[in-house]
Amino acid sequence: MSKHSQREKRRQQQARTEALPRENDWVYTCPKGVATREIAAALGVVGQPLTEVSAQTWQQDASMANSFLDAYDHPKEWRWLPGEPVEWKLFEEWMLQKAEQAELTASRRVATVRFLGELIIVRRSWEAAEHTLAFLLGIVQAHIDWSYKQYHPQARIVLVLEGWERPAITGSIGKQVAWTVNPLPPAPSA
Repeated sequence: MSKHSQREKRRQQQARTEALPRENDWVYTCPKGVATREIAAALGVVGQPLTEVSAQTWQQDASMANSFLDAYDHPKEWRWLPGEPVEWKLFEEWMLQKAEQAELTASRRVATVRFLGELIIVRRSWEAAEHTLAFLLGIVQAHIDWSYKQYHPQARIVLVLEGWERPAITGSIGKQVAWTVNPLPPAPSA
């Protein structure tokens, strides 16, 4: 086998591996209309910060990013214009603002940052927004990777896609990515 064909074979294997959905414990789906409190109870995140947005109008990454900027009450001048590319690093800084709480010293300086976790519910998820949802999941995955390194076992980041019917989300964010979408577990009985 020539070096060229070996290299091509490795490239094809890598492409197949990247396209396999990534197993996870943080991306879920629920039927339309499930109450927020039921979702939180089923995932064991009652009392964690909550962010809810609607994907109904998401045509591009900019409309998704602006939905979150509105939910986090960021200044209006931070919004992306329609068609404007969303810069990953900047959006990542602005995401999951409720997941952390700064503890201040008497002189009002940040002493420590405590990780609280966050429940994100994306209402009215739809297949035409799959690429945008993959972009969002990439950002959330980066935050989850950070939280695992910091070892915060009690606080979780969980994302729920209301109405999503397929078992995975795939997209391209610099590389081909895919995540398994888990069904919402039944709520624990009282």
